[in-house]
Amino acid sequence: MLLVTFASSINSDGIIITENFRYSGFLSATSLLKIIHEKRLQEAQDQNPLTRLPGNGAINKFISEMAKKSSQDRHLCYLDFDNFKPFNDTYGYRQGDRAIILFSELLQRHISGSGTFFGHIGGDDFFAGFHNTDQTDAASRMLALKRAFRLDVESFYEPEHREQGYIEAQDRFGTTRQFPLLQCSISILSLPKGMTFHPEKLNGAILELKRASKLSDDGLAVRSLAA
Repeated sequence: MLLVTFASSINSDGIIITENFRYSGFLSATSLLKIIHEKRLQEAQDQNPLTRLPGNGAINKFISEMAKKSSQDRHLCYLDFDNFKPFNDTYGYRQGDRAIILFSELLQRHISGSGTFFGHIGGDDFFAGFHNTDQTDAASRMLALKRAFRLDVESFYEPEHREQGYIEAQDRFGTTRQFPLLQCSISILSLPKGMTFHPEKLNGAILELKRASKLSDDGLAVRSLAA
C-alpha cells in the first residue's frame, strides 16, 4: 500500500505514516525507492525463466498464508499436461516450450482479479489459488482454462495429427502406441472456512488428487479437506 501511494506522488519527499490518526513515522523517497528495487529484484529471482510467472518461492508463500486464513474458503489448484513427453519427442523441445508459454498466457487470462494467484512450478506444472470465492466458481474457471488450452494447442500439431486426434510415439517402456493430443489435468484442493492447516500436511492429499485427475474422464479431481 505504501508503494502504491508513493507511486501516485513520485515527486514527493516521502510518506508520513500515521496510526490511529497519530504520527508514527516517515519514509523518505530514497528509502521507498530502495524498497521498490529490492522487491522487484526478489520477484525477478523467483520468476520462472521461461514464462516469467511467480515460481516456487511465491507459490509456497501463498499456500502458507492461505493455510492460516481460516476466515475464508480457499482453493489450491494444480495443473499439468497430459502426454507431454510424447509431444516433445515428436515435435521437439522448442515446440514444447511454446506449449508451456501458451498455457501460461491462458492462465493469466483466465485467473485474474482480487482473491486470485497463479504461478509456474516448473516444466508443465502450474498452480492457481483462489480465496474468498466458492468451489464452483474456482472449478468453472479451471475448466474454461482447460477447454481453451485444448483448442488452442491443436494448432501446434501437423494437420494429419489434428485430423486423427492422436500421435504415435514410444512410451516409457519403448513401446510405440497412440497418444491423444495435449490437454491438461486439474486437481483442486479446497480448504473450508473455519479451519487452519499446516502446509506440509497438504502434500498427501495433493498427490492423491493428482492421481485421481489423471484417471478421471474429464481430467478434473476436486476434494474438500476435512479437519
